Amino acid sequence: MYSINICISGDMNTGKSSFVYFLQTSKIYDYYVSTIGVEFTSIPYIYCHNNNEYKFKFNIWDCSGNKKFRNICRYFYNKGQTFFLFYESSRYNTFLELENIYNYIERYGPSEKKYYLIGTKSNYGTNQSTLELSEIISFAKKINATYTNINLYKCDTIYTLLDFLCKQYLEKHNSNQDCNPDCNQDSMDSEMNTCCKICDNCCFNLLLSKCNRD
Repeated sequence: MYSINICISGDMNTGKSSFVYFLQTSKIYDYYVSTIGVEFTSIPYIYCHNNNEYKFKFNIWDCSGNKKFRNICRYFYNKGQTFFLFYESSRYNTFLELENIYNYIERYGPSEKKYYLIGTKSNYGTNQSTLELSEIISFAKKINATYTNINLYKCDTIYTLLDFLCKQYLEKHNSNQDCNPDCNQDSMDSEMNTCCKICDNCCFNLLLSKCNRD
């Protein structure tokens, strides 16, 4: 069994705990629940690829987005291998707050880590935002992150993220293969927001046309 340590961080009300709750129950919160400090959970997951099954265990630290708990959260950052940075796609301020969270992780987290920049989308209210794709790309490049969007009410997007995480882990674990130089941010398809191939330094598309189109 492969084990991945994941720290989930981001501003308040960006879907972090809803994401974890879905992994635990295959359901989504119908109401807002604020995390107090840090909550830990361990979740088994089976990744299927080329008719093979790979067993994973995700050890997840769900860190509160409330700033008053940030000094508590910092003590758990060193446990992470992988960091999911959440922001709400329709709330620009939640994206801006990631800069502060990133600085905390860099200061208190391990020297080797992988970032995933995750924009969340809900089915409620407007999803209009002043956040430009160029800003997301710029920040992702700055922190060397893979970036994507998920819809917390569309399960396929969540499973695609997890499968992608497992795929990257296996590729690094088994072969330590370098990123294909032909695959980079400039090769994105402007409509689908996806790269020609999947690798550590690229974005990938989770807005699947069959499950996440408005």
